Amino acid sequence: MTQLTNTIPAADYAIVGGSATSNCRLPEDAQVPGVRVVEPELFFETPYGVTTAFKLLEFDAAYTADGQTHRALAVRMHGWRKGFNWATSQGPLQVFWVLKQAGVRKIAGNAGVGGINKMLQGGDIVVADDYLDFTQQRPSSLDERWPNSVSMVEPYCPTGRKILIDRAEREFRRVQHTGIMGCSTGPYIESPAHVAFMRQAGADLVAQSTVPEINFAREIGACYAGIYLVVNPAGYVADPETRQKMYQNYKKAAPGVAKVNLNTMLNWRVDEPCACQERTRPIMMPYAEEELS
Repeated sequence: MTQLTNTIPAADYAIVGGSATSNCRLPEDAQVPGVRVVEPELFFETPYGVTTAFKLLEFDAAYTADGQTHRALAVRMHGWRKGFNWATSQGPLQVFWVLKQAGVRKIAGNAGVGGINKMLQGGDIVVADDYLDFTQQRPSSLDERWPNSVSMVEPYCPTGRKILIDRAEREFRRVQHTGIMGCSTGPYIESPAHVAFMRQAGADLVAQSTVPEINFAREIGACYAGIYLVVNPAGYVADPETRQKMYQNYKKAAPGVAKVNLNTMLNWRVDEPCACQERTRPIMMPYAEEELS
């Protein structure tokens, strides 16, 4: 039975896990020194329904970049529930509403993705620096009153990306430092024509979770960076041999991706000067100032 928690704990950091860490326990299987589990299973009531389970983590001051103890919230698979269509899931709304209440300032994400760029191989790691939104009917904001002209210049935090790259190169053989994430709605896997269209538009990768997560992170004023595991050529998941290779890539890489996410948190200072927060402020159009005030 789900036991609801009345109070959302304060946390500086969050890890929004995806399929790249779905084959391991985060943080237990990563075995990163200085990280401990404070609460293994927390559920929260939100305006969008009850969340999936969160873990509350604590980072020991002896291991953090600023020498201070910090806490983090971690959630699996973007907050999606088993047995429900993730294309219409309320999970991301629930997760980011909780992160906003907790005061989270730095977020690390991950996902298993399809490789659109033909230079990418299964097992490659990509630290994306931009994204393209091909989704339909996804929520654009947590707050319906949120003005819609918000800068998405540098949607992935440059500081967070730099740390992710450094930590990923300690764990993986092939790490791509840039890449454009294409996000589709799902749950259907992209057709060959859709993949060709996204390639022509400039996408290197495709996933079904980046939007709305990256938008919500900007809305709540948090820095966001993501590590992406290439598990298959985009669109080709029906072939049994391809699916077997996918499962192998997921299983082999999961603890390493979890380790990268956790070590990024330990080395990412909460008070690091960053332009991400400046871009959270709505860009008001002159003619709308009076109407929106």
